[in-house]
Amino acid sequence: MLLNTFYIVEKTEIKEHLTIVSVKINRNHAVFAGHFPEQAVIPGVFSLQMLKECLENLVQQKLQYAELMNCKFSQVIIPAENQILDLEYNYEWENEYLLLKTAVKEGENTKLSLKAKLIPVV
Repeated sequence: MLLNTFYIVEKTEIKEHLTIVSVKINRNHAVFAGHFPEQAVIPGVFSLQMLKECLENLVQQKLQYAELMNCKFSQVIIPAENQILDLEYNYEWENEYLLLKTAVKEGENTKLSLKAKLIPVV
């Protein structure tokens, strides 16, 4: 789990069909020593894990990715510059799948967009 070591949740805002989770990145996390020491960037797998963990907290259920239908990393996330990120969630259950459309944003800049199917872990 990355919560409280790699990131902390600053606030959660629930709108009609959109939930925004604002997170603060720990730029002193050990992963940045190797990814990359001269110019730290958030590893893609950490972004995907952080998105999943925050979603699990929203739906109060453990989940796993079943399918990444579309995943676009449009800009690197540099922790020294991007300490507060907004994770925007739009999700709904369809049969056994949780259909997810999400984005990682810093202000108006979209850093990552993802469309995925997740399933509960039993």
